[in-house]
Order: sequence, then structure tokens, then C-alpha cells
Amino acid sequence: MDTPATAWLMANGGPIIRYRVARELMETDAGDLHRLREDVARTPEVAEWLGHIVENGNVHGSCDTAFENAVGKLLEFGLERTFEEFDDKVQPYYERVMSSGSFFLPVIAVPFFIRAGYHDRQDLKQWFSDRVEALYRTACDNDHDYFRKAAEKDEIPKAWQDKPVYRGKFMSDCPMPTIYDLYGMAYYPRGNQALDAKMDSIAEYWSHESFQRIDRGYGWARGQSACASSGSAWLACCTQHRRVLFVELASRFAPAVKADWFQTRLADLESYRNESGRYRFPSDYLKEKRNSYLIYAGAHMALGEDRRKKSALEIESTFRMALIRRNMVNAGQ
Repeated sequence: MDTPATAWLMANGGPIIRYRVARELMETDAGDLHRLREDVARTPEVAEWLGHIVENGNVHGSCDTAFENAVGKLLEFGLERTFEEFDDKVQPYYERVMSSGSFFLPVIAVPFFIRAGYHDRQDLKQWFSDRVEALYRTACDNDHDYFRKAAEKDEIPKAWQDKPVYRGKFMSDCPMPTIYDLYGMAYYPRGNQALDAKMDSIAEYWSHESFQRIDRGYGWARGQSACASSGSAWLACCTQHRRVLFVELASRFAPAVKADWFQTRLADLESYRNESGRYRFPSDYLKEKRNSYLIYAGAHMALGEDRRKKSALEIESTFRMALIRRNMVNAGQ
């Protein structure tokens, strides 16, 4: 739907903003959308980040060449599988991850495959269905007593005795929803009533205030010599570093939108509305930092605007708020 904000963004934004506004926030003629799509494909930003998708590179990591950051950034630019060069770069990772037999790699990569449009592939659909089912068990169990008591730490290596270590059930039968799970569920197409209901139940679980208050946390499995860090950065928690990214994802779920923490964060974003009805967030709300995590740290939020210009933050902030508001409407809020 055309609004003063979308009209202003189309008049003032660069190729990436214009394409995403036309595709996600407006009804746009197919010919115009194709032209805007071609404009995005020719931007130096797209060329740069396509170059970061290296052959046999790491899936997880903070480097710009890690799959999750390079592909995640291109998804933010509006690319997906119908962009031929993007598809050519992503396909080898898809085959490697989905045939790996690994637990960890799909948890990291599948959410990005979903947003990229590979959600209709049978192996991905099965993996995602199984993952949602496991998280749904956690939601149904509705246990928010996450950490081991002192008496339950005898078998934990001594170096972690005084640290918050998750109870064993959260490392096996009732997995904790991660930020990657949130990302994947946020972009998985709605329409399957049973699956949608399960995802909303999972959202209600991670939206609980006690879950959102988790700061630090460590996971340990019997037989291991060390605990793995899995605190709020790993979990579906709204940390300061990724506040805008998180609110944008969470705004797709009605249970999250109803939560007090969401409304508090939304009110904070609304406080940056100017007299023109547009927004200008502080620069650290939409940071762009080399060799840092897109999803852990919200460190790749720029959308091609020249940050040396005063209008850049206003353009990108206004676009982000328009997305959040659209998501809330679609979620029935």
C-alpha cells in the first residue's frame, strides 16, 4: 500500500531501498519491479558481497566471508534464489550442508536458505519440520527453570562450576530456541495451519520475560571436557546489539508483539520519529561493521545508503519501521 513514507523512500532511497520498498511495501507493476531488480543487481554493494561467498568457506563465523554473513547481507539487499549469480554461489553450500549429516551446520544455514527461497525443497522441508517439532516440545513443556542447581553440577568440569550451565533436558529433549530458529521461522512461508500454530507456540515460549532475561549460559553434554558458550547471543533474546534486527523478526509473531518487552522496544524506536513522520535511529542501532556477525550482533544493517549523508540514517530507519509495522499488521496486531 502506498503511503507518504513509501513515496518518500522511493523518491530518496538508493537502488536497494527502492527495490525492497517496491517488492515488500507496495503494489508495483511487474515491469517496474524488474527494472528496480536489475538496478540492485548492478550495485557495487551486491558485487562486493557476492565476492565474499567463497568456495568451501566457513558456514559459521564472524568473518565477512562466513556463509551466514555474506548470504545474510545479500538477503538484506533483496537477493534470493531467482538471482542467477546468487543461486550459483549458494547452491554448493546447500548441497554441502544438507548432505553433511551434521546437527550444527543446518541450524546455522537453513534459516538463510529459507529466506532465499529454497524452502520448497523436500530435504529442507523435512529438516525444518523436525526442528519445529523439537522446539514445540520445549514450548509445550513450558519450563523456564533453565539452569542447574549447585547439587546438579558435580559432573560438570571444575572450570564451569560457578557458571550458569543449562539443565540436561535443554541440551537434548527440549532444545532452547536460538536466534537462528527465530530467523528461519520468521521467513518460512505461512499457510500450513498446524505448522503455523506450532511456530506461534514456540514464539510464545521465547517471548516469556524469563527467557528474554537470559544473559549468560553454557551447554554441557556428558562426556565432554568443556562447556560451550550459548548465552543470549545464541538464543532468541533481544540483545542491545541487535535490537532493530530482533524487533523486525519478532514483529512477525503475534505472541511476541503482545509481550511487554516488545512494546518497550517498539516505544523506544517510536521515540525517534521526527516532525515529518519519519524516523532517524542512532547510528549504533543500524551499525555496519566489518568482520562481525550479522545475526549475533546486528552488525550488517546498512542498505546501500551513503552514511556520509545526513539522510542515510533517516532513509534506512524509516524503511525498517515500515517493515516492522507491516509485519505487525500481517501478524494480526
